[in-house]
Amino acid sequence: MSYVRKLSVILKERNSDLYGRLSEIEKRSKSLLTYTAAAFPHFTPHDFTHGEYVVENLNWLMPDDIKPTLNDYEIFFLIVAAWLHDWGMVCKQGETPEGVRDVHHRRTEENFQHMYDKLGLNQHEASIIGRIARGHRVEDLRSDLFDPQFYSLNVRIDIRFLAAVLRLADECDITHNRVPELLYYSLNPEGASEERFKSHLSISGIGKSAPHKIEFNAIALDPRGAQTLRALRDEIQKEVDHVKGILSEHKIPIEYVDAHIYARGFIDKPISFRLDESRITQLLIGEALYSRKDVAIRELLANSVDACRLRKCSQLSYSPEIRIYKQGNRLVVQDNGIGMDYEKALNFLATKGFSYYTSDEFGKIRHQLDFDPISRWG
Repeated sequence: MSYVRKLSVILKERNSDLYGRLSEIEKRSKSLLTYTAAAFPHFTPHDFTHGEYVVENLNWLMPDDIKPTLNDYEIFFLIVAAWLHDWGMVCKQGETPEGVRDVHHRRTEENFQHMYDKLGLNQHEASIIGRIARGHRVEDLRSDLFDPQFYSLNVRIDIRFLAAVLRLADECDITHNRVPELLYYSLNPEGASEERFKSHLSISGIGKSAPHKIEFNAIALDPRGAQTLRALRDEIQKEVDHVKGILSEHKIPIEYVDAHIYARGFIDKPISFRLDESRITQLLIGEALYSRKDVAIRELLANSVDACRLRKCSQLSYSPEIRIYKQGNRLVVQDNGIGMDYEKALNFLATKGFSYYTSDEFGKIRHQLDFDPISRWG
């Protein structure tokens, strides 16, 4: 689903002062975020271009009739947070990339708190923007950390909503635009980084196919690639599940993520082991199991005898009874022995090849009651 109005255009029309400040922040952000690649050379890019794509994702994720409901400062804060949400990935000397990656969202908030003036912000603006940026990953957005705040004179900033839509917009930056092929072949990443790069390169595009559904199209060249793409879909769905309640409160009804994966050079359909139930049943409990037909009757009788013996072990006043009679074309062997509840019937009668006599439960009973069965299966 396309959109008509950009957040930046709405801000420009309504507040030229705030819009004018964006150009200087943009200039400083571009210079600053180039340093994210220094510590993460084999990661997919987290530079300013990534931030621009996140803003573009905000534009199509938010319906045109919802964007104007944001006040001027909410639009301003959201754009700056989208540009700089990965500021925390700029490493200092001696820091390990592995440790930085896991907490970079909190580092971003700290950077806003300590270096706000370097971006041309005041400390109150930076505090709110930093909190929005912190919410772009991991954090529980329902916690009181993300409660709405007032800024200036009665300007209410819905931090929870802004962080929620930013998180989803960040997750949706997955297309080939983020990873130019020249960059991939120049870096030649390995392991998990290689899979991440390849998944981005294989995704043609992403958008909303309906108000409630995000959809992306991708090309898979092998089964592992298809599996990686489905895992990526599941990652985005996990974030949707976390934020969809917050978004629905603002009339953004996003519920599902769908992936259209086009397999090239292989068949992307699961092949699992299947059984012909009627033939397997005949093999396991039919004539193939016994050398003579009448042996099956002997087994039924042995089961009845065991059921009665086991009940007698635990109930001395019990009187055993076994009946054998014909009912139409069926021969019925009936007893009033120990019987079985639903769980035993499901686990040991309906599950072929699994004997109650080999179970841990029966092992305890056998030890306690000194019971030795005469039948094989029970």
